[in-house]
Amino acid sequence: MNIKKITAFAAAVIMAAGICTGVPTGTGTGSPLAVTVSANTVSQNPGASAAQYNTPASYSATGGNGTIDVKWEAVSGATSYYVSADKKQANGSYMSAAYKNVTGTSCKFENLPADTYCIFIKSDNAEYGVSLDGVVVTGNESKKDSTKTTNEKADSFNLTPTLYDDGTVDITWNEIEGAYIYSIYAYYGISSELSSAVVSTAAKEDFDSNGRGRVKAISSPKYTVDISKLPKGETAKIQIVAFDKNVKNMGIYKTIEIKDLKVNKRSGTSSSSSSKSTKTASGKPYIPTVKLYDDNTADVTWKEVKGAYFYAIYVYIYDDWDESVSQEMIFVSPTAKKDFKSGDLSVKAISEAKYTVDLSAMPKGGYAFIYVAPADKNNKSLADTEGVSTTDLKVNKRSAASSSSKTAAPSNFKASKTKNSVTLKWDAADGADMYRVYKYNDKTGKYEKYKDVTSAKCTVSGLSANTKYKFKVVSYSKNKDGKYVKGESSKAVSVTTKK
Repeated sequence: MNIKKITAFAAAVIMAAGICTGVPTGTGTGSPLAVTVSANTVSQNPGASAAQYNTPASYSATGGNGTIDVKWEAVSGATSYYVSADKKQANGSYMSAAYKNVTGTSCKFENLPADTYCIFIKSDNAEYGVSLDGVVVTGNESKKDSTKTTNEKADSFNLTPTLYDDGTVDITWNEIEGAYIYSIYAYYGISSELSSAVVSTAAKEDFDSNGRGRVKAISSPKYTVDISKLPKGETAKIQIVAFDKNVKNMGIYKTIEIKDLKVNKRSGTSSSSSSKSTKTASGKPYIPTVKLYDDNTADVTWKEVKGAYFYAIYVYIYDDWDESVSQEMIFVSPTAKKDFKSGDLSVKAISEAKYTVDLSAMPKGGYAFIYVAPADKNNKSLADTEGVSTTDLKVNKRSAASSSSKTAAPSNFKASKTKNSVTLKWDAADGADMYRVYKYNDKTGKYEKYKDVTSAKCTVSGLSANTKYKFKVVSYSKNKDGKYVKGESSKAVSVTTKK
């Protein structure tokens, strides 16, 4: 069974270059598993050894005249599957010729060029997938092989690296006709991520792109890639993939290995990347430090930049299919004494270059990209930024000492009422900065948020006469970063409106 793990930063590469790497072999058993070839069918039956990876216990692919029929055994707990048909290129890498997201346990690829393919299958509740190589598609020779033809343009990238002593590589390339976005991915091994960026030489300013995250505007096809985290003895690889203005993969990509290169000295004043913003003094991209915790939060820290007026924190959350779930931008200043406005932006004053971001919207199997960008008084970025993915981060336990202690629950409630409203008053809780009032919904059987208030009272209006209502109030306090932290909840308070 050929087990393949998909990392977050590998998503762009997967869509361009496929996932398969060769003939299926056993994983977890210590010996190869039998691959059965019958006519045009390639199948595999790893059985119970697949359970630990949430991969299919058996699967097969049958090639036909321009078609491949794929079948697999259902994975417990899975609701959908990603299936791709990858075709081997002349350089030994794989190119995704077609892919599907399906809810059943079979699918069919049609209108494929005659060739030999590798099929990859991954369930939505797994980190790993499985692959089957050697699936032969016959006939259909008249169909244009757009995948192969397209990536014949790869050499026109003329991707050229220059290695520096600070663990970075300057790459330059020739522009591809029709390309609007370039995805740059540095890795080692099969897909162990070092760094990643998405850039555009055509855009005038940075922008958010659906499916590719934050896109950096650069003035020319030149970029500084960080490979400083490369393990000793490994070889770094850099791949560039072209996308059009609709963020469609053009099927044109180029991969180079960073080896046997002269190591150049990086001048402290050189600006090796052509971003339409100022470089940091070291010439390196500006990358925050992210520490992930088990309470669905992450602590983000960064180095302060001379001349920075505030810092923009970008949090992009994706599901395990690389689809956008949410995007959030937070603006903070560790030097300001109070909150302020910078143009249309609301900036929070914080005590240090550290902020806790909320990742509760991240689904199971999903991941987040987190960027920090220093900005001047004109809201212009002062550094080229690179994001950090949460995919391979260790999950730390949030200790009671490091998290804000919960504020006490509101108490001693008093209520005044009319036919159509109820006014609740309570004793203020020590340390509370805000209260969230909940009203019970008889139809759903749940308490639902009604209103946030900063004083120890709230009027609930729009009620029906002579009707019993139930309420709860939860206290909140601000942490040192100005973020509200949930405290204790009051007991239910019942009030009947007047007749």
